[in-house]
Amino acid sequence: VVATTAPEPAAVAPQTTSTVAPAESPTAPAGASPTEAAPAPEPTAAPASDFDWVFDNAIVPLNLDVSLDATGVVTAVIPVAGGEVTATGADGTRYTLTVPANALANATEIRLTPVASLGGLPAGDGPALAVQLAPEGLLFAEPAMLTIEPATPIPVDEQILFGYHGDGQGLFLAAPAMGEAIQIQVIHFSGYGVQKGFLADLEPVRQRLGGSAMDRLATEFGALAQQERVDQLMGRSDGTFADRIEPLLDRFEQEVLIPRIQAAEESCANARVALETILSYMRQIQLMGLRPDAVDAHLNDVAMGLLDSGSLKCLEEEYELCRDEHLIHRIIPLYFEIAHLQAVLGLEDGQGQPAIWEPGFALIERCLRFELEFESTASFTEGPKDGYESGVSARVPIRIQRSFTLSGSSALVNTFFQFRVDGCNVTSNRGGGTFEVEALSWDATTTNLSENVGYVRDITVAYYPGRTTESFRVNCEGMTLNSPPSPHWTAVYIILHVDEVGRPGSTALVGLDDMWVPDLGLANPDSFTWTDWRILADELYAEKEWRLEDAANGVLEIGFVRLHHRPG
Repeated sequence: VVATTAPEPAAVAPQTTSTVAPAESPTAPAGASPTEAAPAPEPTAAPASDFDWVFDNAIVPLNLDVSLDATGVVTAVIPVAGGEVTATGADGTRYTLTVPANALANATEIRLTPVASLGGLPAGDGPALAVQLAPEGLLFAEPAMLTIEPATPIPVDEQILFGYHGDGQGLFLAAPAMGEAIQIQVIHFSGYGVQKGFLADLEPVRQRLGGSAMDRLATEFGALAQQERVDQLMGRSDGTFADRIEPLLDRFEQEVLIPRIQAAEESCANARVALETILSYMRQIQLMGLRPDAVDAHLNDVAMGLLDSGSLKCLEEEYELCRDEHLIHRIIPLYFEIAHLQAVLGLEDGQGQPAIWEPGFALIERCLRFELEFESTASFTEGPKDGYESGVSARVPIRIQRSFTLSGSSALVNTFFQFRVDGCNVTSNRGGGTFEVEALSWDATTTNLSENVGYVRDITVAYYPGRTTESFRVNCEGMTLNSPPSPHWTAVYIILHVDEVGRPGSTALVGLDDMWVPDLGLANPDSFTWTDWRILADELYAEKEWRLEDAANGVLEIGFVRLHHRPG
């Protein structure tokens, strides 16, 4: 499988990665673009309310000073089926992240790092208990749950649940689960925690909580939901929670949601922002039990329209980056994130596959086309004049298979061969073979499009160099010797590259009647592997060269390999 490690970007993307979204919008998820989005209602004049600050982009948000406890970091690979990971802070506080099935597009390494200290909180009279979740910006198709179990209990009416982005940007209030446990609904990765204090103490700075309209909306959700949770647990809820939040929902739909939907047709980036806004908004109102099903159904239809019409557009734009700028590492992560989201939402083709499956793969196939250029000269010397030299070359077209393995094969051309026996006449016959690339993959700094573009750090090529079939005829003092076709070049290559073989075997040159012929000793060798390439990230994407010698055995080999990126 094509490897693209690292990261954390846009996804798509790749982060993949990323298309820059408007500054006030959250990180855009993989997935969509616009051309045939479902029509959105026309915006109407917003009623006066107490929520003007939510939509004021001139607000300077509060940031925190975060110091992490590197000794407490815990990582775990969470599969698509879901899972759980727990980290413990230095004070004994436990942080458990529970990821439901189908929340992730693919198996993802998740990292929890307890916060050692946190400065800049505007209220509270006790230590802040927080954990950093990575990869930063990771968006869930279904909300995850973060459970915080303080070493010292905090009274329910003195629990302030909060979140932030990056290394402390844009402090906002988080939405709790309704229950006695301290649990935070996690829609995307950043930092989350709980502070001992009273929500009322935040009133002087409430309008600086949240760095975007979406975060400020989340803060209002969080504040109202946290108070409702306290009221329910203390038996004093008056049942007016939905009525108090309805004006905010109306205004958010009119001033944020609808304009973003209308702007979705302009670009893939806008469509991603619109899609994430819709999905995040729908999750919030569903978690709080707000709004009738009819509204949810309408928004779901709009989201489906964006996901259907926009997904191919986004992949087309990513293909253009691959073709023109040789960004090879982003398109596959984007493809799988779109496919996963379409599958979760039930957007399928006639064969039961995500709608993007076939047209998206066609773009990937055009993007990921390579040619591997290989040349090598090998020599064996016995005494001052005996031995041989053999040169080979190959040009291997590499294409992606439905298994998402990049592979290919071509003729290994024996460009020249000369066998030498002192004092004898020798007729040398060239003989080639087949060069096989079994897999091409790469290590990249990011696989998620919501991050930076990233770059490929190294290439890995698993290959088998082929078995040449050179032969020779020796006439010497009335004696004639005919050598059968034998892998003369291959013998030297294997001896000097044996450390590249996954399973080393015995290789040697053995003497027979004073004529040196190779004994490979590897009937079915494991793949050889090339790494440590010089990455150029252009049409000549990467290259590697070498000069290897074993003087004791009289063998020398000089060669190079070049990887060309030639999208269709």
